[in-house]
Amino acid sequence: MFRFISLVFFVYAVSFIVAGTPFENQQRIAEKGDAIVQNLMGETYFSGTEEVGQDFLKAVEWFKKSANQGHAPAQYNMGVMYFYGHAVIQDYKKAYNWFMKAAKQNHALAQYELGFIHRFGLGVNRSHSKSVGWYEKAADQGQLSAQYDLAVNFEKGKGVQKDYHKAIKWFGKAAENGHSAAQYNLGLMFLNGMGIPQNYHEARRWLKESAKGGLAEAQYQLGRIYYDAIGVQQDFVKAHMWFEIAAFYGHRDGHSSRDEAASKRMTRPQIIKAQNLAQQWIDSHKAERPESKTIQ
Repeated sequence: MFRFISLVFFVYAVSFIVAGTPFENQQRIAEKGDAIVQNLMGETYFSGTEEVGQDFLKAVEWFKKSANQGHAPAQYNMGVMYFYGHAVIQDYKKAYNWFMKAAKQNHALAQYELGFIHRFGLGVNRSHSKSVGWYEKAADQGQLSAQYDLAVNFEKGKGVQKDYHKAIKWFGKAAENGHSAAQYNLGLMFLNGMGIPQNYHEARRWLKESAKGGLAEAQYQLGRIYYDAIGVQQDFVKAHMWFEIAAFYGHRDGHSSRDEAASKRMTRPQIIKAQNLAQQWIDSHKAERPESKTIQ
């Protein structure tokens, strides 16, 4: 008898939970005080779905409920809302405070944002050394942007003593995980022998990986390598090809360098071959257009 009553209660409870849409069920759980689901509610309103329109005010409401319970991802999200002024008055200090709460719980993105804030002095005194400290915490957790920015700090000696070996270490970690700008910088370090023996093969390898990610600077650099015969036999067809690709992806010197190669160094059949190779490469690589790819 007890088993039967328990089964009936279980069926009733399940039917109550699944009676609505997935969003309605999520909202019921959130209203009962579940911090994780409250944050999910905030993310749903932040992005918007077919069922729920984008609503930053409601996103803030749910993020705050979750954040006040100490949920680190929600604290990070509150930081984002104040940093960009989504449904709240933009306030870098409040953003900083929320990021700090999350960072103390080892939230890698929050640690990265604190590094960014200190780097540019947004609501706090500018400090490259504090920026590096937070980047290191985030980088140790595998945060790619932190690994890249940390490498840049070591390469340029900002907030730390210039150290090419450490720059290579962090560029390498980010590059291995597909960070296009890190791949480009690592390629340049091999190309120029910065803190590592000059290696033209490795330089081309990493520049080509970066080029696949849509970074026009890498594509253009490959063109220069073949045009100027840097560690390779001079090849104007390949140079023209890479200049053409770089121009397509937005490099400001791509067209002029391509035209210089064509007018001074190439026959008409060579130009046609280079154009065909460039188009084939573009068609076979679905990289993003370069507007979203920047080098710092």
